[in-house]
Amino acid sequence: MIRSRILITVFAAVALVSCGGADRPTPPTTSTAASTSRVVPLDPEQRLRELDTTYGVNSLLSCSPERLDKARCADELIGAGRAVEKFKEAVIADETTTAELSHKIVEAADDVLGAVNVMKKGGCNGMGPPSAAEGSLSLCDTSAMIAVLAWMELQAVASGQ
Repeated sequence: MIRSRILITVFAAVALVSCGGADRPTPPTTSTAASTSRVVPLDPEQRLRELDTTYGVNSLLSCSPERLDKARCADELIGAGRAVEKFKEAVIADETTTAELSHKIVEAADDVLGAVNVMKKGGCNGMGPPSAAEGSLSLCDTSAMIAVLAWMELQAVASGQ
């Protein structure tokens, strides 16, 4: 009886080894290799700064009432729109960003895009086709200020404030 148990155990061990079971190391698969590589989390604040520089946003400084330069402001706003679109894409694609932070960033980014689009539709500062709004200096100046405030909010959210 003991001899039959030993034989069964030996046969089971031989079967496992020959089928690739017990002592054979498994070759790394794509999923194993991918799981060992480190995913570098997105730093939203740094990414926004990079996009600010890349797209010539200059933190919308020329749109502020103290430094208002309509032509430069228009260029910065157009750059801000492009930068914010890229920023939203990066945040949405980044799996390391928490859902709460991602949601806050997307909301703040949408506010910037909304302000930029209002100025484009209004033809403010030569950003879009001329319209009746262009004649209303206060509307364009107010929209520019809203864009600046929305950009500042996006910066604060991206920095975790």
